[in-house]
Amino acid sequence: MNPPPLGYRSACAVLRAGRAAFFKEADHDLPINRSDLLRQDDLTPQFGFVGRGYTKTRVLLLGINPGNGRETITRTATDERMMPSLIRFAQAPSPANFTAAQSAYQAECANWHIWRRHCAEITGAGKLSLGKL
Repeated sequence: MNPPPLGYRSACAVLRAGRAAFFKEADHDLPINRSDLLRQDDLTPQFGFVGRGYTKTRVLLLGINPGNGRETITRTATDERMMPSLIRFAQAPSPANFTAAQSAYQAECANWHIWRRHCAEITGAGKLSLGKL
């Protein structure tokens, strides 16, 4: 039997605990006036991905998604591609769904402004590689 992907057990523990374990209530600090779709997206954990270099460097970056920008009704094109896999994992946690969610997240996040600016500076300064799944 293959071991689960890096981060899978932690992601499952977070799903079991729920968002309220980290904030005083499940919808704490969510943007207001969002559609039901975007509210579901905002409440869905985004676990990101753990690159192959993690076993060597043991460096893991964590962050909180600031939301869907100014949009209040529909997903961005990026979220339209990424969120279905993340929601599928949150609703049916399995190693296969986790790996698919990580791949979907990785395919999109490297194009985000915050990723190109802040994360690239951190990984560059630490001489780290994000690697591929």
